[in-house]
Amino acid sequence: MQSKKIIMQPKAHLFVVDCDTMPIHIQKGFCGIVKINPTNRRGHSNVSFYGQLSDLMNISVGDLVYFYMQTKSTDRKFFQLQNQNDFEKLGQGYYGVFRVIDKPFISEREVRGEFPFDNFFIFGSRDNENYSNFQQEENRLPILSVRIPIEPINDYEDLRNKFVDDNQAYIDKTDEGQLSTLLFKKIKRKGEERSITPILPEEASKIARLIFKQERKNFPLNIGRNLVRKREDEENIKLTMSSRDRIVLDVEAMLEAYILNNLNNSLTLGPIDDVVGNYDEIEFCGNQVQYGISGNKVDILLLHRKNIAGNTNYRYRATVMELKKERIKLDDIEQIIDYQKWIAQLTTFNNLKAIQPILIGKRPSARMTTNTKAKIRENLNTIERIGISTPRFFEYSINFNNDQITDLNFQEFNINDLIQ
Repeated sequence: MQSKKIIMQPKAHLFVVDCDTMPIHIQKGFCGIVKINPTNRRGHSNVSFYGQLSDLMNISVGDLVYFYMQTKSTDRKFFQLQNQNDFEKLGQGYYGVFRVIDKPFISEREVRGEFPFDNFFIFGSRDNENYSNFQQEENRLPILSVRIPIEPINDYEDLRNKFVDDNQAYIDKTDEGQLSTLLFKKIKRKGEERSITPILPEEASKIARLIFKQERKNFPLNIGRNLVRKREDEENIKLTMSSRDRIVLDVEAMLEAYILNNLNNSLTLGPIDDVVGNYDEIEFCGNQVQYGISGNKVDILLLHRKNIAGNTNYRYRATVMELKKERIKLDDIEQIIDYQKWIAQLTTFNNLKAIQPILIGKRPSARMTTNTKAKIRENLNTIERIGISTPRFFEYSINFNNDQITDLNFQEFNINDLIQ
């Protein structure tokens, strides 16, 4: 697989943690999340595992990390530290800013906090020495064996200068600080939890502004001793894919994980590279980005920025990738019309022409009905009339070495050839 040797700009992620794990994450310099099983109870590929894998494939060294700390009960708005003379109360809210310094890895080690958090633990396995002591209902702790090394950012003045400018913080001047995609599933909607949430550049700026305003950048937690870092006997998270019929990927998120892995490691996507353009102009790469009030999401969103006329740094395009493991259908094309207004409001100053849709999946059937062909033509005409850039269509195919998937190939096709 050929490398482009040009990397994307750092992006930002939000990790939601609770008051039991927050101190250790900061003290020991890592983000920890639950490792989901790759197979479900029926022995089939677990959709949730590959959704998490996509999130992890989108993390690069140099990315920014914010924490949102939740307390575990409504009457516990902060957790009491053991020595109020030496340590502040840490209240529910945002904390940061941190920087990713290494790739995600798996570790079964038990991690114990340091004073004043001597009795705080993060576990990597049920076999950990103190795990059994925390399994009563009121003290139950999850096993966080997926770990991402981080460090606090010290150049706060540079960040302050970058983030406090309203022209940088708000893309919509009527927006007084609403975190548009962070009507947080993890925070607001029980049952829709997600360990890692990519956040738009404007949202990262707003969160940083809150952190600076509330002075939550100083962490009285003894940072810097026995930090959690990958050991030689521990493995990095690796991309995995499968296909039982050797034609279609078993889970759609496998396609998502593959594309994100390539984007974050400067690996080619073949003809898709012609649409994506220069990787070093990608200021944001996010997956499962929510738009609108109904919870709809786009699979992958890229935002592109470059200097124009030598001085002006301008966001010139939003590339929206919709991914289908099977055939692209009429509904997939209709979705472009659904998301165009929201994406333009969120990212492109309402410039619809700056939205570039890409649909990736299996080629539509040549035997589709006359009525379906007519509806596709109608939708494409609507997209053109609205002013969105012409959608680009790509079919993927799978390369094998024996029974192992080694790579995916992409070939562009003209949808008009199928609907005449």
